[in-house]
Amino acid sequence: MVVAAFKDEIPSFPTGLSTSVGDDTLRDMEIAGAVDGDIAGRTITVLESGSIHGTVGADTIVISGTVNGSINAHNIELLATARVEGELHYDNLTVITGAHMEARCTPAAA
Repeated sequence: MVVAAFKDEIPSFPTGLSTSVGDDTLRDMEIAGAVDGDIAGRTITVLESGSIHGTVGADTIVISGTVNGSINAHNIELLATARVEGELHYDNLTVITGAHMEARCTPAAA
């Protein structure tokens, strides 16, 4: 089951989820269910009930749910209920007390 709530219009996704539209405008997205595949967007929020198994790329990613895979973003925020396994590539990383993280962390400056 794939559940995503968009703050703007909903584009079509022939393979995986991508919020890139014809003019390359990236959209904001909230993930409330299970996604098995790659996601790209401007701001992606993984809600507590959401999970992603795949690569996630965005300017900002806020995680309350579960992500297994590679995360690439300027800003990554792991909230207290987050469960993350994989790799993190970021400029800024915030980890709130209670978040569970088993990941290789690589800052952009490295």
